[in-house]
Amino acid sequence: MGNTSVSGKRENYRATARSQQVNGKTVPRFRTGATKEAARNALLEPLTDLRGQTIAGETSSTTTLASFANDWLKRWEESDEHPPSSLDILRSG
Repeated sequence: MGNTSVSGKRENYRATARSQQVNGKTVPRFRTGATKEAARNALLEPLTDLRGQTIAGETSSTTTLASFANDWLKRWEESDEHPPSSLDILRSG
């Protein structure tokens, strides 16, 4: 999300920001409110929720590489799609 700007007159404010979608496109977002703060909060709440949503059920904007790798390794260990010796090689590195 880019910078948030608020414009308007008393009891009719509009907060605007640009946000990047999962597909990489940047789109403008806006919300209105009776005060500058209400308009800004009305805009930030759904954008904050979007930021935390997972992408394809695997990662989100807050996922670290370490947590992703640990999760992947755990699921891989539980599967039957690898030779047992490959786990020892991965752990030794």
